[in-house]
Amino acid sequence: MLAAGAASGQSTYYVAPGGSHTSPYDTWAKAATQLVAATDLAGNGDLVLVSNGVYDTGISIVLDGLTNRVTLGTNVTLRSVNGPEVTTIVGGPATIGVGVRSIYVWSDGQIDGFTVSSGATPNANAAYKREGANIWATPTTLITNCIVKDGIARNTAGGILNGIVKNSVISGNRANAGSGGGLYECNAFDSTIISNTAAGYGAGLYLGSASNCLISYNSCGNAGGGAYRATLIDCVLEYNSVPASSWGGGSSECQGGYGSVTRSIYRHNVGGYGGGASYKDTLYSCLLVSNRVTGANAHYQLGRGGGGAALSALNNCTVLYNSNESASTNAHAGGVYQCTGISNSIVWHNTAPFDSNHIDSAFAYSLSGPVPVGDGNIAGDPVLSATFGLAAGSPCIDTGTNADWMATATDLAGNARIYNVIVDMGAYEFQGATPAASGTRLSTVQQIVNLIQRGSVQ
Repeated sequence: MLAAGAASGQSTYYVAPGGSHTSPYDTWAKAATQLVAATDLAGNGDLVLVSNGVYDTGISIVLDGLTNRVTLGTNVTLRSVNGPEVTTIVGGPATIGVGVRSIYVWSDGQIDGFTVSSGATPNANAAYKREGANIWATPTTLITNCIVKDGIARNTAGGILNGIVKNSVISGNRANAGSGGGLYECNAFDSTIISNTAAGYGAGLYLGSASNCLISYNSCGNAGGGAYRATLIDCVLEYNSVPASSWGGGSSECQGGYGSVTRSIYRHNVGGYGGGASYKDTLYSCLLVSNRVTGANAHYQLGRGGGGAALSALNNCTVLYNSNESASTNAHAGGVYQCTGISNSIVWHNTAPFDSNHIDSAFAYSLSGPVPVGDGNIAGDPVLSATFGLAAGSPCIDTGTNADWMATATDLAGNARIYNVIVDMGAYEFQGATPAASGTRLSTVQQIVNLIQRGSVQ
């Protein structure tokens, strides 16, 4: 077993299926055939370099019986030669009382260029044994250029527990009795978080943050299908969902000490009681389009509704084509429900049997219909472009109210939040030409997602 504080010189250890497995594995000819043989020798600052192959044998035991396929000591780098498409680390089956986590990290370090798959944690009494099925990391561990998929945690974090995640795909992981099916307390950048599930909250991301990420097709048993209590910047949240008896298909409780959502797009998310896109979040310069609530009891008398947002604060947001599709005879608010802080926003073209755009919400310097009570509010056609920006002649141009947060802020397209002295209403600031819709810059990651969707990456 590798001690947590182990240290050594700056050495490189090699792993390859065709190696001679001759310690100390310091050349390709002597390469270890099992990862654990090399990683158990690696100390502080060392590199373990891995050739193509599927690594599904060997066990490392840490703490009081915690089983892992690989254990990384303090500040060890585990790096593949040719990337995640051809280099795979496989954990173990999640049978009762048994499970093999894929990777355990003592402290710091890097994991670079692997598919990390099928890790599992046991049905143990100690909660920590049931967490982080594919990767148990620390807050300073860097996981980059990886595909982390199909992990099953008996508690939280089917994909990754802690860590800095960059340019990676987090796919098909499960938290069977807890939250954070994909990521739990991670900070993710330029990544795709897709098709993860959780019994509790935040199937895609629970706590932590995501920047320039696609958060898609995640579903959980409680609130926040895509993300829960997280900071989201420049993200796309789409096709996330919660059950008919819960809230916030896209995100939930990203507010106050738990974060906020900035310059992000919500589309095609599904909530149960309310907040198809957003529930109890604070949003800045976001677009909420074509989200819905579908729960049979999403009706007004029970305090429910809002196909776009419920109980959220919306600052310079555009809320369009959302719906309350509840079978209830008293379904209200396809747009926003009980959102008490809506400023400089557009809430328009939403649908519900009653009060299509809004009910029980507080507006200022915003456009909706019927015209909301409050300072600076207007009604009527917002005159939008095909990409939901403001077109020439829009009544929303230069009719908002400035706020301190706008001084250095940008709109959803990345332009200055204030273009012409007075801020516009909506997510996009009019620039004298039609702005392009915002998106994420997912280059190599998006290529991997395409492979997953075609079935080339299982």
